[in-house]
Amino acid sequence: MVRVNMLRSAPLLVALCAGGASAQSINIDLGRQGGVPGPAFAGAGVAGVWNTPDLQLETPQALVDVAGIATGATIVSRFGPRESALRPDPGTTGAAEMLLDDGIWGTADVLVPITIAGLAPGRYKAIGYGFTGNAPNERTWIDFANPANGRSSAAAVGGAWTGAFEESVTHHAVGITSPDGIIEFYVAGGIWGQSGFSNGLQLVKVCNADLTTGAIPGQPGFGVPDGALNSDDFFYFLDRFAAGDLGEADMTTLAIPGPGYGQPNGILNNDDFFYYLNLFAVGC
Repeated sequence: MVRVNMLRSAPLLVALCAGGASAQSINIDLGRQGGVPGPAFAGAGVAGVWNTPDLQLETPQALVDVAGIATGATIVSRFGPRESALRPDPGTTGAAEMLLDDGIWGTADVLVPITIAGLAPGRYKAIGYGFTGNAPNERTWIDFANPANGRSSAAAVGGAWTGAFEESVTHHAVGITSPDGIIEFYVAGGIWGQSGFSNGLQLVKVCNADLTTGAIPGQPGFGVPDGALNSDDFFYFLDRFAAGDLGEADMTTLAIPGPGYGQPNGILNNDDFFYYLNLFAVGC
C-alpha cells in the first residue's frame, strides 16, 4: 500500500504545475486507397487535418497538427514496410468510409510498434482504429504504450458497422501520458491466426490533470480523458495511486519544480500525490 505523509508534504501544495496545453492534437489516416477525410471530420476525436503517412517507407515522416501546422513529431513503422490495403464495408459512407474502408495490416501475433516521436510531453487521449471492413468476424488488437511510462489498457476491436463510431467496434480509446514525447501504437491480430488491420489513429490534446471520464473501474470511460476536470479525475488518480499503477500514477520524481519535475521515476510516493494535487488545483 502507498502511504502519503500529509504533514511533511503539505508545503508542496504551493508548487506550480505544468499545464496540459503543451500537448498537440494529431489525426492520422493509415490507408490511402479509400481517400482521406477532410478537415471537418472528427472521427471519434477532434476535427482537423488528417496526415497520410506512407508506412512502406522505413524513415520517420513529419506530422502536422489538426490545424495543419508542423509539429516536429514524426511517425515510423519499426516492423519494416507496412502496405496499405482496401477493405470496403457496405455500410460506411462519406468521410467515415474514407477512414474506415482502408488501412494497414497488423503484425499477426507479434506486437511491433508504430512509433510517434517528437511530441510535446503531456497527457493525450489516444484513439486507435481497428475496424475490419468487409470482414466483421475478424478482430484487431489495439494497444498504446510509452517507453518511460508503460502500457495502456489494450483491447480487441471489430464487428459490424452500426452507423456510428463505437468503442470496441471501430476503435479503442485510452488515456496515456508521454513524459518524453514518444507514443507507440501496436496493431496485431485480435484472434489467434489473424493479422489485424488498422485504419488510423488520433492523438487528442488534453489537460494533464484530465485522467478519466468516470471513476468506477470497469465502467465505460474509465481511464479515458473527456475534456472535463472534475471529482472523477481526482478519485481516479487516488484509485490508481492506491493500486500502485505506475503507468497512471507515477507522474514525477519531485513535486517542486526542478530536476525530475514531471518525470516518472518508477516509484510512487508523496511527490506523485502532491504533484497531481497541484495539477488538479490549477485546473485546465
